[in-house]
Amino acid sequence: MCHKNTSIFDLLRHSMWILASLTLFVPGAFAWNCTTCDQFGTCDDGSWIITQDVWGAATNWQQCLYTDSHSHWQVVANLKGQTWVGSYPHASYPIGEALTNVLNSSTPLMAAWSATYAATNKFDFAYDIWLNNTTYEVMIWLNWKNTAPIGGNPFTNATIDGITYNVYEGAGGSGPYCISFLPQNGMMDAATNFNLCDVLGWINNLKWSGGPGSYFWQNPTIESVQLGWEICDTYGGSATYTMNSFDVYYGSTNSTPPPPTVEKPFWQASFDNAFPDHGGYGFSDRDGSPAASASLSTNLTGGVGGSASLEYTINFSAWSNSPPVSYSGFGLGAEESPLPYPLTSSSQASYRIYFSAKVGGTSAGVTNVPGAVDLTFFVPAGTLTPANTSPSAVFDLNASLVLTTNWQAYEFDGTAMQVASYISGAQTLFNQHVSQVNQMELQLTVEGSPNVATLFGYDSDNTVEIDNLKVVELVPGLPPLTVTRINGQAQIVWEDPDSTIGGMAGLQCATDVTGPYLDVTGASSAAASPYAMPLGNRQQFFRTTWVP
Repeated sequence: MCHKNTSIFDLLRHSMWILASLTLFVPGAFAWNCTTCDQFGTCDDGSWIITQDVWGAATNWQQCLYTDSHSHWQVVANLKGQTWVGSYPHASYPIGEALTNVLNSSTPLMAAWSATYAATNKFDFAYDIWLNNTTYEVMIWLNWKNTAPIGGNPFTNATIDGITYNVYEGAGGSGPYCISFLPQNGMMDAATNFNLCDVLGWINNLKWSGGPGSYFWQNPTIESVQLGWEICDTYGGSATYTMNSFDVYYGSTNSTPPPPTVEKPFWQASFDNAFPDHGGYGFSDRDGSPAASASLSTNLTGGVGGSASLEYTINFSAWSNSPPVSYSGFGLGAEESPLPYPLTSSSQASYRIYFSAKVGGTSAGVTNVPGAVDLTFFVPAGTLTPANTSPSAVFDLNASLVLTTNWQAYEFDGTAMQVASYISGAQTLFNQHVSQVNQMELQLTVEGSPNVATLFGYDSDNTVEIDNLKVVELVPGLPPLTVTRINGQAQIVWEDPDSTIGGMAGLQCATDVTGPYLDVTGASSAAASPYAMPLGNRQQFFRTTWVP
């Protein structure tokens, strides 16, 4: 049996200290913040203490501790010929709270960890939870080899949070009464949101007697939570034990990091081949009798970066003698019918438009021209009014913009667009019929009142162009790959669900998600949400300060 039957809290009661001959191990070139090879050497990290705790080793032991923080540390040990615990290098967090207070808290006591090591020696990887100083000891074994806990045989088993444990109890030597939980499937070297309260609550409900000495569980105080390795024997060689992450925190088991929002394009065009078959909406003038003429075409080399663009050209020369007397405008647009997949959201904030645009042929000195972008969704004829033979608009989003004589990139989402007032009850109609929408129109309009020609002159080469058009719906992406607690915060890793699309990704959370994106090509260290998701291999990305 290899089990620690005393702790660092018992050291003052021990009269004999074990002589040690130490050799410094250097585990790679990492610049550790603290290094100690002393028998009971410690490294501090705020309230945390990381300690060597070589309390039971035989002579000629060697062990060194290297720490970056309580969440990242490493031990290199060479312990020989032990049949009992030689050391328990561990990180310890003080709780100092009555058990009932912890169990009744609105936020349970949680833990998360990730560790790597060679599982070939004589050891166990375990939590030690100390109560009433050292009166009670609760151990949760996460992995072990060639060893067993105090108690010989389990006295019962327990299924807690989906994990079935064999439960042991007993006392060893002069040590405290101990209850140990060993998962039947073993191997819990990594976990997130592990509920320590549920394990302690199981014991509390059992009214554990503390073993044959009849030490009763009477609302003890949780002194500390420790996690580390009880190392018995490394069989004549050195062994490395690495804590990649570890945290103890009060948190909610029901509050899960949300998936990122990702864009699902349902219309995209660069116009490098031809404008869409349903292509055009052209000249409009609101005084009822336009005499201007226009044409819609593909400008093969005039687009962004010399690519093609969709261009609408207006001839205002006929207006020179009798200009219109009321609001006028002209524009171009495109249609997607049918949509390649059904819409899923009736929230206008779920829709986003990207495009580049410019105007040409303006009068001397005119570089800025007012305009509007309009996104309209339709349901099939007869859906709203049976007598209607044409598709019926159910939702119309529009936003104002300023067009210039140079290419400008524009982005609008539903929060920056207004529901058009000319559709009575548009939002209500959209809520009711969103799953039936099968057609979308997008229109870019140059506006001028009372006479748009005053901005362009009475000639024939007045243009508006559009390029790199994309309309998307924001949908939930994949759930997090991993969630690791660090200093009361969470590192959350997601994966790009479709690396062939690229585009934009963003995060949404009830309590906001802040902090940098990391390890993503093209994302700066302080990138805001959303940010550009690059094309290429499947990307992983994470944010660092999601706190429920």
